[in-house]
Amino acid sequence: MCFMNRLLCDINARMSVGEVRSFRVEEYAPMRRVELMGRLVYCGFEIMEADNEVISVRKTKNVSIEECPERKYGWIVKLRRVGKDGRRFNIYKLRTMYPYAEYLQKWMYEQYALDAKGKIANDFRITRVGRWLRRCWVDELPNLWNLLRGEMKVVGVRPLSEHYYSLYREEVQKARVKYKPGLLPPFYLDKPSTLEEIQESEMKYLNACAKDGVCRTDWRYFWKIVVG
Repeated sequence: MCFMNRLLCDINARMSVGEVRSFRVEEYAPMRRVELMGRLVYCGFEIMEADNEVISVRKTKNVSIEECPERKYGWIVKLRRVGKDGRRFNIYKLRTMYPYAEYLQKWMYEQYALDAKGKIANDFRITRVGRWLRRCWVDELPNLWNLLRGEMKVVGVRPLSEHYYSLYREEVQKARVKYKPGLLPPFYLDKPSTLEEIQESEMKYLNACAKDGVCRTDWRYFWKIVVG
Protein backbone atom coordinates (compact mmCIF):
# COMPACT_ATOMS: atom_id res chain seq x y z
CA MET A 1 0.00 0.00 0.00
CA CYS A 2 1.16 3.54 -0.72
CA PHE A 3 2.65 5.35 2.26
CA MET A 4 0.12 8.19 1.92
CA ASN A 5 -2.95 5.97 2.24
CA ARG A 6 -1.31 4.11 5.12
CA LEU A 7 -0.63 7.41 6.88
CA LEU A 8 -4.15 8.74 6.40
CA CYS A 9 -5.72 5.48 7.56
CA ASP A 10 -3.48 5.55 10.64
CA ILE A 11 -4.62 9.10 11.43
CA ASN A 12 -8.20 8.02 10.82
CA ALA A 13 -7.83 5.20 13.36
CA ARG A 14 -6.70 7.67 16.00
CA MET A 15 -9.67 9.98 15.49
CA SER A 16 -13.21 9.46 16.72
CA VAL A 17 -16.18 9.75 14.38
CA GLY A 18 -17.21 13.40 14.16
CA GLU A 19 -13.79 14.74 15.19
CA VAL A 20 -12.32 17.57 13.08
CA ARG A 21 -8.65 17.93 12.20
CA SER A 22 -6.64 20.16 9.85
CA PHE A 23 -3.86 19.19 7.45
CA ARG A 24 -1.26 21.55 6.01
CA VAL A 25 -0.86 20.98 2.28
CA GLU A 26 2.88 21.72 2.38
CA GLU A 27 3.45 18.76 4.69
CA TYR A 28 2.43 16.42 1.88
CA ALA A 29 4.37 18.05 -0.97
CA PRO A 30 5.00 17.38 -3.81
CA MET A 31 1.49 15.86 -3.87
CA ARG A 32 -1.04 18.27 -5.35
CA ARG A 33 -3.78 19.64 -3.14
CA VAL A 34 -6.54 18.03 -5.20
CA GLU A 35 -4.98 14.57 -4.82
CA LEU A 36 -4.54 15.01 -1.07
CA MET A 37 -8.17 16.09 -0.73
CA GLY A 38 -9.31 13.13 -2.80
CA ARG A 39 -7.27 10.68 -0.74
CA LEU A 40 -8.72 12.12 2.47
CA VAL A 41 -12.28 11.54 1.27
CA TYR A 42 -11.31 8.07 0.00
CA CYS A 43 -9.94 7.24 3.47
CA GLY A 44 -13.10 8.21 5.35
CA PHE A 45 -12.93 11.97 5.86
CA GLU A 46 -15.31 14.78 4.85
CA ILE A 47 -13.85 18.05 3.61
CA MET A 48 -15.06 20.93 5.81
CA GLU A 49 -12.87 23.78 4.53
CA ALA A 50 -9.99 23.94 2.08
CA ASP A 51 -7.65 26.51 0.62
CA ASN A 52 -4.18 26.35 -0.90
CA GLU A 53 -2.52 25.98 2.50
CA VAL A 54 -4.84 24.15 4.94
CA ILE A 55 -7.48 21.44 4.59
CA SER A 56 -9.91 20.87 7.48
CA VAL A 57 -11.69 17.51 7.59
CA ARG A 58 -14.17 15.62 9.76
CA LYS A 59 -14.04 11.89 10.29
CA THR A 60 -17.26 10.36 8.98
CA LYS A 61 -16.73 6.64 9.61
CA ASN A 62 -14.23 4.06 10.79
CA VAL A 63 -12.06 2.89 7.90
CA SER A 64 -9.28 0.30 8.13
CA ILE A 65 -6.11 0.20 6.05
CA GLU A 66 -7.48 -2.86 4.23
CA GLU A 67 -10.48 -0.79 3.11
CA CYS A 68 -8.23 1.83 1.48
CA PRO A 69 -6.03 -0.05 -0.99
CA GLU A 70 -3.88 2.10 -3.25
CA ARG A 71 -5.64 2.89 -6.53
CA LYS A 72 -3.70 2.74 -9.78
CA TYR A 73 -4.27 5.47 -12.35
CA GLY A 74 -3.25 4.94 -15.97
CA TRP A 75 -4.22 6.76 -19.14
CA ILE A 76 -7.63 5.05 -19.14
CA VAL A 77 -9.86 5.16 -16.07
CA LYS A 78 -13.03 3.30 -15.08
CA LEU A 79 -15.78 5.46 -13.60
CA ARG A 80 -18.94 4.06 -12.01
CA ARG A 81 -22.15 5.10 -13.76
CA VAL A 82 -25.90 4.43 -13.55
CA GLY A 83 -27.13 2.41 -16.53
CA LYS A 84 -30.31 0.80 -17.84
CA ASP A 85 -32.63 -0.62 -15.18
CA GLY A 86 -30.53 1.16 -12.57
CA ARG A 87 -27.63 -1.25 -12.99
CA ARG A 88 -24.21 0.22 -12.26
CA PHE A 89 -21.44 -0.20 -14.81
CA ASN A 90 -17.94 1.11 -15.41
CA ILE A 91 -17.54 3.65 -18.17
CA TYR A 92 -14.11 3.90 -19.80
CA LYS A 93 -12.54 7.30 -20.49
CA LEU A 94 -9.13 8.84 -21.00
CA ARG A 95 -8.05 10.27 -17.67
CA THR A 96 -8.48 14.05 -17.56
CA MET A 97 -8.30 14.64 -13.80
CA TYR A 98 -5.67 14.24 -11.10
CA PRO A 99 -5.59 10.95 -9.13
CA TYR A 100 -8.40 10.54 -6.58
CA ALA A 101 -10.18 13.64 -7.93
CA GLU A 102 -13.38 11.67 -8.58
CA TYR A 103 -13.97 11.37 -4.82
CA LEU A 104 -14.42 15.14 -4.60
CA GLN A 105 -17.45 15.39 -6.89
CA LYS A 106 -20.01 15.97 -4.13
CA TRP A 107 -17.81 18.58 -2.42
CA MET A 108 -17.09 20.33 -5.72
CA TYR A 109 -20.80 20.56 -6.53
CA GLU A 110 -21.60 22.01 -3.11
CA GLN A 111 -18.82 24.59 -3.51
CA TYR A 112 -19.15 25.60 -7.14
CA ALA A 113 -22.44 24.15 -8.49
CA LEU A 114 -22.76 23.66 -12.27
CA ASP A 115 -21.77 25.84 -15.19
CA ALA A 116 -23.79 26.53 -18.37
CA LYS A 117 -22.67 23.20 -19.86
CA GLY A 118 -23.93 21.15 -16.94
CA LYS A 119 -20.39 20.52 -15.65
CA ILE A 120 -18.81 21.47 -12.30
CA ALA A 121 -17.84 25.15 -12.47
CA ASN A 122 -14.24 26.17 -11.71
CA ASP A 123 -13.19 22.53 -11.76
CA PHE A 124 -9.55 22.60 -10.64
CA ARG A 125 -9.46 18.79 -10.63
CA ILE A 126 -8.85 18.76 -14.40
CA THR A 127 -5.29 18.66 -15.66
CA ARG A 128 -3.99 20.95 -18.40
CA VAL A 129 -3.86 18.06 -20.87
CA GLY A 130 -7.26 16.94 -19.64
CA ARG A 131 -8.84 20.26 -20.61
CA TRP A 132 -7.58 19.83 -24.16
CA LEU A 133 -8.84 16.24 -24.30
CA ARG A 134 -12.29 17.33 -23.13
CA ARG A 135 -12.43 20.30 -25.48
CA CYS A 136 -11.79 17.98 -28.43
CA TRP A 137 -13.98 15.17 -27.01
CA VAL A 138 -10.98 12.84 -27.28
CA ASP A 139 -11.42 11.68 -23.69
CA GLU A 140 -14.64 9.89 -24.63
CA LEU A 141 -13.12 7.64 -27.32
CA PRO A 142 -12.81 4.66 -24.90
CA ASN A 143 -16.62 4.84 -24.58
CA LEU A 144 -16.62 2.78 -27.78
CA TRP A 145 -15.70 -0.22 -25.63
CA ASN A 146 -18.89 0.33 -23.61
CA LEU A 147 -20.77 0.49 -26.91
CA LEU A 148 -19.32 -2.86 -28.02
CA ARG A 149 -20.15 -4.38 -24.64
CA GLY A 150 -23.78 -3.35 -25.06
CA GLU A 151 -23.78 -1.05 -22.03
CA MET A 152 -24.35 2.08 -24.13
CA LYS A 153 -25.82 3.02 -27.48
CA VAL A 154 -24.94 5.71 -30.01
CA VAL A 155 -27.67 8.19 -29.02
CA GLY A 156 -29.09 8.50 -25.52
CA VAL A 157 -28.96 10.36 -22.24
CA ARG A 158 -25.42 10.61 -20.93
CA PRO A 159 -24.39 8.15 -18.22
CA LEU A 160 -24.36 9.81 -14.81
CA SER A 161 -22.41 9.24 -11.63
CA GLU A 162 -24.30 8.32 -8.47
CA HIS A 163 -24.08 11.89 -7.17
CA TYR A 164 -25.13 13.59 -10.39
CA TYR A 165 -28.01 11.10 -10.75
CA SER A 166 -29.21 11.97 -7.24
CA LEU A 167 -29.62 15.62 -8.28
CA TYR A 168 -32.30 14.74 -10.85
CA ARG A 169 -36.02 14.80 -10.17
CA GLU A 170 -37.51 11.40 -9.38
CA GLU A 171 -39.61 11.31 -12.56
CA VAL A 172 -36.50 11.91 -14.69
CA GLN A 173 -34.53 9.28 -12.77
CA LYS A 174 -37.24 6.68 -13.44
CA ALA A 175 -37.50 7.60 -17.12
CA ARG A 176 -33.71 7.52 -17.67
CA VAL A 177 -33.16 3.97 -16.44
CA LYS A 178 -35.66 2.56 -18.94
CA TYR A 179 -33.09 2.98 -21.69
CA LYS A 180 -29.34 2.58 -22.20
CA PRO A 181 -27.27 5.76 -21.92
CA GLY A 182 -25.66 7.02 -25.11
CA LEU A 183 -22.52 8.48 -26.64
CA LEU A 184 -24.42 11.41 -28.16
CA PRO A 185 -26.82 12.94 -25.60
CA PRO A 186 -29.76 15.26 -26.45
CA PHE A 187 -27.67 17.94 -24.69
CA TYR A 188 -25.75 18.43 -27.96
CA LEU A 189 -28.98 19.29 -29.76
CA ASP A 190 -30.84 21.46 -27.25
CA LYS A 191 -27.84 23.18 -25.61
CA PRO A 192 -29.47 23.54 -22.14
CA SER A 193 -27.72 25.87 -19.69
CA THR A 194 -29.06 24.82 -16.26
CA LEU A 195 -29.68 21.53 -14.49
CA GLU A 196 -33.43 22.07 -14.85
CA GLU A 197 -33.08 22.69 -18.59
CA ILE A 198 -30.89 19.60 -18.93
CA GLN A 199 -33.62 17.52 -17.33
CA GLU A 200 -36.26 19.03 -19.60
CA SER A 201 -34.08 18.29 -22.63
CA GLU A 202 -33.65 14.68 -21.57
CA MET A 203 -37.36 14.24 -20.78
CA LYS A 204 -38.24 15.48 -24.26
CA TYR A 205 -35.96 12.83 -25.74
CA LEU A 206 -37.18 10.10 -23.35
CA ASN A 207 -40.84 10.89 -24.03
CA ALA A 208 -40.12 10.68 -27.75
CA CYS A 209 -38.57 7.23 -27.21
CA ALA A 210 -41.69 6.09 -25.38
CA LYS A 211 -44.01 7.50 -28.03
CA ASP A 212 -42.17 6.90 -31.33
CA GLY A 213 -39.82 4.08 -30.39
CA VAL A 214 -36.12 4.10 -29.55
CA CYS A 215 -34.74 3.37 -33.04
CA ARG A 216 -36.81 6.04 -34.77
CA THR A 217 -36.06 8.65 -32.10
CA ASP A 218 -32.35 7.87 -32.03
CA TRP A 219 -32.12 8.08 -35.84
CA ARG A 220 -33.79 11.49 -35.83
CA TYR A 221 -31.64 12.82 -33.00
CA PHE A 222 -28.45 11.43 -34.54
CA TRP A 223 -28.80 13.40 -37.76
CA LYS A 224 -29.91 16.56 -36.01
CA ILE A 225 -26.88 16.41 -33.69
CA VAL A 226 -24.40 15.58 -36.47
CA VAL A 227 -25.73 18.10 -38.99
CA GLY A 228 -26.45 20.78 -36.43
